[in-house]
Amino acid sequence: MSVEATSAIRLLASTLILAPAVAGLALQALLGIALYKGWKTFGENSFYIITVQLMWCDVCALMLDLYVAFPLILTGTQYMGNSTALYYVPLAFEGVAFNGIFMFSSFLTINRFVLFIFPSTHAKIFTSLGTKM
Repeated sequence: MSVEATSAIRLLASTLILAPAVAGLALQALLGIALYKGWKTFGENSFYIITVQLMWCDVCALMLDLYVAFPLILTGTQYMGNSTALYYVPLAFEGVAFNGIFMFSSFLTINRFVLFIFPSTHAKIFTSLGTKM
């Protein structure tokens, strides 16, 4: 026996995807503006470089939520069919984006920890060249 979600449940669930994704993109845009303004001053700072890379992973993940998850939940059907280019390639990028978020967040945590606990080691390990990926 197949159970279908009602229109109200689909609308609520898709709104719960849409609202945080749009808010997240707006906040990432503000962060992007702030990072762009300070690029000449802080462009060689390891924290700054890691933050820029983390921001792009966040933007990629949020855009893919809007492209895949929101319409899929709203319509209740796989509207892209079995298209590799339209469905599976973006899903692969979503995996890369979420792994990037995890890794860059961990990297940023280690960066800040080493800066405050071992400042002399931080200068040797976290050079601007070593933090660009």
